[in-house]
Amino acid sequence: MADRFTAIVCDRAEVAGLTVSDELRDSLAAYLLLLSRWTRKINLTSFDLETPTDAAIDRLVIEPLVAAKLVLPTDRFSIDIGSGGGSPAIPMRLAQPNLETVLVEVRERKAAFLREVTRTLRLGNVRVEAQTFEMSRAEVIVVIDGGIAGQRLLSRVPGLAEQRGPDGLLQIDAIAEAYWMLHHQHRSAWTLELDLRPWSESF
Repeated sequence: MADRFTAIVCDRAEVAGLTVSDELRDSLAAYLLLLSRWTRKINLTSFDLETPTDAAIDRLVIEPLVAAKLVLPTDRFSIDIGSGGGSPAIPMRLAQPNLETVLVEVRERKAAFLREVTRTLRLGNVRVEAQTFEMSRAEVIVVIDGGIAGQRLLSRVPGLAEQRGPDGLLQIDAIAEAYWMLHHQHRSAWTLELDLRPWSESF
């Protein structure tokens, strides 16, 4: 099974025009093998990994590898909320080994899978948090009040980024930093609600 995953990862990466090192290829195959084994016990993915299709490999590892190319050298960390089966966070972290990663998964069995992946693949700067963003039994509310400068919005509205200007849309890395701040805020001065909006907006 591992050899099958190795072969199909190589094939799909070539189709996507990606250069994948032997080490990265083997790590991705090992991740898929673990995902396949654990999915027999708990529902981690809707894809059938016993007979993996091109679509499954593309969604689980190739698309995250493409996204990993957008990570900047100055990016320090990422947070994946509701990590489940580990995609896209695990493949992205494998492609960007210096990126500190937090995997937030409230379901304990899925969190156990993620811990097994981090142990097996020796991902030293990956932490699994089996919890939600909660404090004092009250759920933290994050309001996203504005457009997010991501692929979905910008592909649907071409020219929007130029129209809004440099401070007119919410940047994805800035949103992640806000979540990180909430997760690590000090008990002596904390908040249960955060309203995120771009600096330049019309009222």
